[in-house]
Amino acid sequence: MSIHIHALDTYQARDSIIHRFDARVKLALAALFIVTTALTPDGAWLAYALLAGLALAAVATSRLGMGFVQRRAAMALPFALAALTVVFSTPGRTLLAAPVLRWELSITDGGLIRFISILLKSWLSVQVAVVLTASTRFPALLQAMRSLRLPKILVAIAGFTYRYIFVIGDEALRMMRARAARSGAVDRQSGGGVLWRARVTGRMAGSLFLRSIERSERIYDAMLSRGYDGEIRSLRPTAPRPLAPPLPRPPAPPPLAPCIKIHKLSFVYHHNDRQALQDVSLSIRPGEKIALVGPNGAGKSTLLLHLNGILRGKGAVRVMGQEVADTNLARIRALVGLVFQDPDDQLFSPTVFDDVAFGPLYGGLPEDEVRQRVAWALAQVGLEGYAKRVSHHLSLGEKKRAAIATVLSMQPEILALDEPTAGLDPRTRRRLIELLQKLPQTMLAATHDLRLVAEVFPRTIILNGGRVAADGPTGELLANAQLLQAHGLE
Repeated sequence: MSIHIHALDTYQARDSIIHRFDARVKLALAALFIVTTALTPDGAWLAYALLAGLALAAVATSRLGMGFVQRRAAMALPFALAALTVVFSTPGRTLLAAPVLRWELSITDGGLIRFISILLKSWLSVQVAVVLTASTRFPALLQAMRSLRLPKILVAIAGFTYRYIFVIGDEALRMMRARAARSGAVDRQSGGGVLWRARVTGRMAGSLFLRSIERSERIYDAMLSRGYDGEIRSLRPTAPRPLAPPLPRPPAPPPLAPCIKIHKLSFVYHHNDRQALQDVSLSIRPGEKIALVGPNGAGKSTLLLHLNGILRGKGAVRVMGQEVADTNLARIRALVGLVFQDPDDQLFSPTVFDDVAFGPLYGGLPEDEVRQRVAWALAQVGLEGYAKRVSHHLSLGEKKRAAIATVLSMQPEILALDEPTAGLDPRTRRRLIELLQKLPQTMLAATHDLRLVAEVFPRTIILNGGRVAADGPTGELLANAQLLQAHGLE
């Protein structure tokens, strides 16, 4: 499902001088205007008039429409009203006094001047901010923030916030649609009283909060799987420079040697004491394409997370001859490209380019090579020209392909995919199958899609209850109806 909350995307395409301005210039001028407005003394009405003239000139020049900007600027009003107490608390000549319960509240001239000044400052600043965001695409604003040397952590927070406003907004929309579908309401007054509605709204808000926490954990896993080490890195529009020494890659094993060797791997989720894997042993040769199938809770996704070192259980996991351990996690994650089931977990940056560049950046590659890898990876998945696109404007099929590109840019030896065709329509699914068929990497995919298994994966492993129930040629296992039925497959 694609993102539906497009109202949160504030950019408005217009043909105006302000739209054509360099984003760095606009950002610097807007910041200067807002700081100047904030520092303007209370009651400096001539200064406020000049600032209002500048703001209204910017609105007119932007061709956004006075009504559009003023409606957006009105969002500052509730916050400005929080300053209403200054009317009563600021010293000055009393203009009006009235008893309230046991107190007498007095409106002073100083308080009134301060309150009106706060309203004007808020109104003017928000107008300029609206013009800035409505006339500048957000990725360009982020790039401007980087160019102006704003703190990297601030730029990163802004990028993540922008990206996941849309994801969380879509979660909320789905919840409201589900509620409406079951309410049977024919008007806004149906469905209980005010207290009932308050309880329902509170529960929905709590559920949304818990979902956002769960998603943040998955996003962090996706970042770790592509080499994130706690330091914020990004590309700047400057001459290429190396960010760190490239990670040494071990030589490929001989063709008959396993590239993945798992021995007696067990894992328990301690939050619910569920045994997810029990004594799993596997050997995978270079170039093999293997499907992991089994019922929900069989341990498929858990096993994939061990290949990249995201989860660590008892037993041994070796990748390209190296044991997965703390000392070599960076090298392991460069070798194993992990593609998560939900592409919104994988695409955590504001633009497709930033997401696909993430892994190579944390691999310490020079900027020129990072850009080349991004272009190459997008071409591999048929997304040429998508580098500047924002992720929440992509269809689900495009997101799935972009998620694969985020690991292809790291040029891994092994691809680990979790439910790659889940939720896709037939045409998009066919395009993804064709992509998986042509990719040369060793591939391990957890899936319920047995038609995909039959077309792409010559070898199949059935997991059930955290154990290997069967391992063999796909044709033989899929022809065994009794075996499939015994393990919840059909």
